[in-house]
Amino acid sequence: MSFYYWFQPALFSFVFALLGCVVGAISGSVVAKFQPSARIPIVTLYAASVCCYQFCRISLAIMKWGLPFVYPGHEVRGLFMFLVRQIAWATIIVSILFGGGLLRSRVEAVRTVEEQNP
Repeated sequence: MSFYYWFQPALFSFVFALLGCVVGAISGSVVAKFQPSARIPIVTLYAASVCCYQFCRISLAIMKWGLPFVYPGHEVRGLFMFLVRQIAWATIIVSILFGGGLLRSRVEAVRTVEEQNP
């Protein structure tokens, strides 16, 4: 039973990150398509707004309920799940940047360097 106690929230966070990456990449590319002349600032502003939303959500939860993810006797699990959820949000933000084309040129540059130096 204790296996499922850890597995279910981790699975939900993984599925959330996976779906968020797909939606983040699509939304990043849509935002970049609307303003092709100012692609970098617009996509960066969109990713920053997602970061601000997450920061405000966590801040308000801490101010309202204290640390809602840490329960007495389950501190390690609560902090672990908090970190897993933050990693899921970070992957969504990176996928927004990737979908908007901000990380694509860097990835292609690394590939060309690796191909030149086998």
